[in-house]
Amino acid sequence: MLKTLKNYQIMDLAEAFKRIAKMNIVSTKKFSYALILNDEVIQPNVKAITTIASPSESYLEYETKRHEIISKYAEVDGDGNIILNDNRWVTFKEGTTELATDEVKLLNEEYADVIELRNADIDQYNELLDSDVQLNIQMVDIDDVPDEVGKDLFLTKLLMTMID
Repeated sequence: MLKTLKNYQIMDLAEAFKRIAKMNIVSTKKFSYALILNDEVIQPNVKAITTIASPSESYLEYETKRHEIISKYAEVDGDGNIILNDNRWVTFKEGTTELATDEVKLLNEEYADVIELRNADIDQYNELLDSDVQLNIQMVDIDDVPDEVGKDLFLTKLLMTMID
């Protein structure tokens, strides 16, 4: 069936297919058939979106240098992992917060154009995710969805674009 999907729905389907592939489930032939066909249909879009989302080499260079600065001043646990407050803020060694901040500011100034381009890329990527695409999606009856998949509400939501 020809369906209009948002690109983010295509990415959701790809994620669902990956999760289902990792599950050890017995599924109906109809469900398996729909998964195989739909995966083949969405893969060109997934590849294009993933490629577009990839950061440039210069941005990766910037991120590497930024991480090196943070690692130099951050407190680490016994395994060498950076300690985070509230699972998101770096804990710096005592008296080094200003040094780290100053070095990152200098790096940000040096890579300002690269950062600006990356932010523009992210904006364009987000617009792309919200744009429409028409694809021939193989629909599957809800009764053909394996119980293990149906019990996972998140997974079922990801699959809704192909369930009758």
